[in-house]
Amino acid sequence: METLNTIKISKNISTNKFSKLINTIINEKKEKNITIFDKKYNVDESNKTNEKLNLSEDLLTLNNIKYENTFLKEKIFTSNIIGQIFKLYILLENIKNNQLILIDIHALHEKIIYTQLKSLKEIPSFELQDPILLQFSKKEFILINENISFLNSNNFEIIEFGPISYQIKKVPLYLKSTIEDTIFIREIIIEICRDKIKNIDIFNNRIIDEYFKKISCKSAIKSGYNCTNKQIYELINQAIQIKDPYTCPHGRPTIITIDKSFFDSSFKRK
Repeated sequence: METLNTIKISKNISTNKFSKLINTIINEKKEKNITIFDKKYNVDESNKTNEKLNLSEDLLTLNNIKYENTFLKEKIFTSNIIGQIFKLYILLENIKNNQLILIDIHALHEKIIYTQLKSLKEIPSFELQDPILLQFSKKEFILINENISFLNSNNFEIIEFGPISYQIKKVPLYLKSTIEDTIFIREIIIEICRDKIKNIDIFNNRIIDEYFKKISCKSAIKSGYNCTNKQIYELINQAIQIKDPYTCPHGRPTIITIDKSFFDSSFKRK
């Protein structure tokens, strides 16, 4: 890495140009050391969070969650954003505790959405700007027709549209970020209808838990998405507001820490 001591200064570079070069290097270092709770992230709107983070914020507001994970918050307040690697993991340097914090973006966001869905006391509808037209087999079409009143009373708006097709005009809010995945929407509708036939109340037992796990996975930020620092801030700020952000709905870790002593030992500094 190039430092001030290793920069070769050409005789032709004026004092003014050299000063500008030094200032540029200093400013770059300052930029890298901004903590994620710096005021910059609260006012900078140049990088808007994507629809997936907006869904989390919608659910957070709807739930009006008051919980605050003080342990995680304390770690984050004393951390700097290093960046993102493999388009999947966030790296933070915890200055106070001499730790490297690694966050699985997808797993953490999945847990945030899942927790918020599980906390919902009532589920509003989300109206689609462009209704979805779905085709079903004849057997599936009959199944939906027999349960269309149940679907429409549970935050869907579905109308018959042709011999074996239905038009979807509204879906429950928790499906907002999955509407482009029409296969998934189709599967969820069929599953709900099948459970209704079996007299399973999907909104009061373990079945809805499985739906919410599927929906959370579908709705969460995927591997391969490059987050801005503002998006990283938004994600962690949401994580602070849930009780257990440390494992995903399937039990995998979302956040791990590595002490500085591990690196010192690995490099035989101790």
